[in-house]
Amino acid sequence: MKSTKRSQRRHQYARLRNKRKHYWNNWDKELPNPRMLGLILHTPTMCSCLTCGNPRKWWKSKTLKEKLYTQILKDELINFG
Repeated sequence: MKSTKRSQRRHQYARLRNKRKHYWNNWDKELPNPRMLGLILHTPTMCSCLTCGNPRKWWKSKTLKEKLYTQILKDELINFG
């Protein structure tokens, strides 16, 4: 039986290409060249500046999910003991 990993990967790439065609230039009607589209496919954010980047990198703070997880753990420890 033939493995479908390759076809699934190609399907997902095609789906993301169609979705992200207008990520960086949605004000312009022309599509990006294939090289730029490949870059957008793998890195959808335009930059890693203070507003776009990871909060752990710039402010050494936890993300919202990490804060929620630590709060859940603290609540479980209080209720357990």
